[in-house]
Amino acid sequence: MRVISSPLAPYARVLAVPGARGMAVSGVLARLPVAVIGVSIVIMVAARYGSYGLGGAVTATQTLCYAVFGPPLSRAADRLGQRRVVVPASLAAVTGLTGLVVCGSLRAPAWTLFGCAALVGLMPNVGSMVRARWAHLLQGTDRLHTAYAMESVVDDLIFIVGPVLAVNLSLVAGAEAGLVAAAVLLFTGCRLLASRTATEPPVVTVSERRGGVLLKARGLWAVVAVCTAMGGLFGSVEVAVVGFATEHRQTVLASWILALYALGSGISGVLFGRRRLSWSVPRQLTVAAILLTLTTAPMLVTDNLYVLGGVLLVSGAACAPILILATGLVERLVPPERLTEGMTWISTGLGAGVALGAPMAGWTADEYGGNRVFLTPLLCCVVVTLAAVMGTRRLSAAQHPAPGR
Repeated sequence: MRVISSPLAPYARVLAVPGARGMAVSGVLARLPVAVIGVSIVIMVAARYGSYGLGGAVTATQTLCYAVFGPPLSRAADRLGQRRVVVPASLAAVTGLTGLVVCGSLRAPAWTLFGCAALVGLMPNVGSMVRARWAHLLQGTDRLHTAYAMESVVDDLIFIVGPVLAVNLSLVAGAEAGLVAAAVLLFTGCRLLASRTATEPPVVTVSERRGGVLLKARGLWAVVAVCTAMGGLFGSVEVAVVGFATEHRQTVLASWILALYALGSGISGVLFGRRRLSWSVPRQLTVAAILLTLTTAPMLVTDNLYVLGGVLLVSGAACAPILILATGLVERLVPPERLTEGMTWISTGLGAGVALGAPMAGWTADEYGGNRVFLTPLLCCVVVTLAAVMGTRRLSAAQHPAPGR
């Protein structure tokens, strides 16, 4: 009875579905490397080659390849089954991580790092696969909204724990330790997920598949635009906070302030996932985007790191609902047999946005500094709002899914 009356009861009911707990745990293990790899590459390259710029370039290569390879790999997972894709793709990524460790240890020519990083970009988009499994298990029930909220919270926690894990491993066990840990976690998590065949979505026969460019699906472009702008926000906030803290000679506080941003998103994700609002999903998305912009604007007039932390905590609370709603919209917009591919477009948009937002914020920090470094995050919020408002008419179609969805 305690579980049923608990504020976390909706999540307990979701995890009580047969096979759900094992699937969720394996998904966490397989996704954690995503938050570990980028920081670990920078740490390793800076230690072995003495260049943060080179480390950033290698990380950008891995991120770009992950975004480019993601949709085709997920499309293959829809057509062939997740198990037949996740295992070879994870092995290719583990090979790339091993190559980075070897190259770093031997101080191999810098160009070899880029080849290995590209191979790491072949790792499967496990977050999309897990969400597709939830859609298969909970299709047509209110619990699916809760499951998507839980996955959003997990993502937030992963990006809090991942960088901390990478830094501490490098301090304790050497510059390559983070990459080794990422390889072990990725291999273990993907193998466990592949073994959970009971939760895997069924493969749809060729005659039942609908082809064409998936981005032409009803309003999907608007969701991807929102997610791309959200990725730009995340990438630019990270750089802006570090630059702001460094300018105030308190760089050590940057990681804690960014953790508050993720914490705000995580808390709101838990609360938002407990129940559905009576508003339409497009309307909720528009309101959340407007709130995100309004709560981000005060960063431009903040001149204290502790106040900035409070602003980020509040602003972060608007992030999780947007991503949860985007995930729910994709589930309704794309054909069921291409759901994993559709979910991957969210990650692709986020990754592309990070790749664009981070250097824009870096340029702003170099050129202007001070509070104006937060112009880029605010601009990204404005784009999120515009994409949500302009796409609302098309997104309204998501409120009326086809029969059987």
